[in-house]
Amino acid sequence: MTDRPNTILLSIDALRADHLGAHGYNRETSPFLDELADRELEFTTAISASSHTREAVPALLSGRYPDVFAANGYRYVPKTVADRLSEARFRTAGFHSNPYVSRAYGY
Repeated sequence: MTDRPNTILLSIDALRADHLGAHGYNRETSPFLDELADRELEFTTAISASSHTREAVPALLSGRYPDVFAANGYRYVPKTVADRLSEARFRTAGFHSNPYVSRAYGY
């Protein structure tokens, strides 16, 4: 048994808050997110490092500004949050459907 907290980073590209049930949308488009909001697991302020996925994802995962990645053609990402957690002996996993989060882009 461990006393380390479980951490989940959930990032959704191009999500509109006004199309979520938790924000009053009349169609059932987001049952899982609505459940999190019902449990008060909702963050009402989120600021992206860029409006472009190709720049925003590496910034999110590494904590570095997008200009760091533009300089090398987005081919190398410095240590990510997952790298640092792994070094601290946390078990990590990542799941995605985004082509910019792939081995071709340094992940």
